[in-house]
Amino acid sequence: MALKASVAAMAAWLIALRLPTATDQYAFYAPFGAIATMYPAVARSASQSVRAVVAISLGAATGLGVELLLGNGVLALGLVVGVGMLLAGLPWLGENRSYVPIVALFVVLLGQGDEVGYAGAYAGLFLLGAVVGVLVNAAVPAFPVQRADHALDRLREVVADHLADAAEQIRDGRDLDTADAHAPGGETLARATDRARRAIDDLTEAAQANPRARLRPDAAPTRRATFRALERTVLLVDDLYALADDQPWGARAGAVAPQMRGPLADALAQLGQAVLVVGPLDDKPGPRADVEAAMHALAAALEEHEQAAGPDPEGLVVATVLTTLRRTLAALTPTDRIALARDVAPGPARTEEP
Repeated sequence: MALKASVAAMAAWLIALRLPTATDQYAFYAPFGAIATMYPAVARSASQSVRAVVAISLGAATGLGVELLLGNGVLALGLVVGVGMLLAGLPWLGENRSYVPIVALFVVLLGQGDEVGYAGAYAGLFLLGAVVGVLVNAAVPAFPVQRADHALDRLREVVADHLADAAEQIRDGRDLDTADAHAPGGETLARATDRARRAIDDLTEAAQANPRARLRPDAAPTRRATFRALERTVLLVDDLYALADDQPWGARAGAVAPQMRGPLADALAQLGQAVLVVGPLDDKPGPRADVEAAMHALAAALEEHEQAAGPDPEGLVVATVLTTLRRTLAALTPTDRIALARDVAPGPARTEEP
């Protein structure tokens, strides 16, 4: 994008210099427009260009109106800034809102007898630069598939690390150490999830009006579906940490009965391994089958525990995790490949999915 911005700025500058001499002193507004409206996505560059030009036009009109009424004195300065700030509150302008009071102020202070010429040059040359920027951007449109893939892969790794860490602590009968487990390898779930979300949002936005995206129509949708599935797994890990912090039934996940502790740890560990390789659109049954088998064993252990001890806080903790595990696997699995038999869910109705 830096190279495209440089090319657009140079092209806009050269074009502006060839315009009538009356605008020579303001020619720098053309490369300014090219740079200010350069975004990774072509569609966003175009939409932000329109918003910026509208904001500049509003500011120019405000400055001209105030100058006509009050001249360019102190009162005019105060009024033009106040009115400009009010107009800048229009939601549609978005991040371009600051242009309104700034341009209005410039018209009053810098116009100095040629306010109309200055306002027209500012808006016109900025528009010229914006158009050049959009054309350059459209000539070589960005389609950041690799960045999205890297962010998703990193999110997979972080989620798998968290699940493996939780499984190890539960297997050893320890409390989930949320202070350490929130950042195995030095990266938190929230940071990795936010990075992946931004990468997917950028990819989705870049796909709009992008000829490269037309050659790969499934690239953005499949990666968004994968992110949503991984996001569900992140919620599972967050639920585990919440159970460890809150202990809503007075039972710790790491202190459940030994006959459930091992299967619970196995299910989390198997899910962590599956997260590294599966997604909602692939058709590899192996990793899913391992998770399903581990959940089946956990369900059987829970049923055996409840038959022996009846419903108790430990069973509630395991049942909660089991339900979340099932939902997570469903998010990672195409609907026609969910092999887990729902009628094997043990215990009371709380273990069933709604």
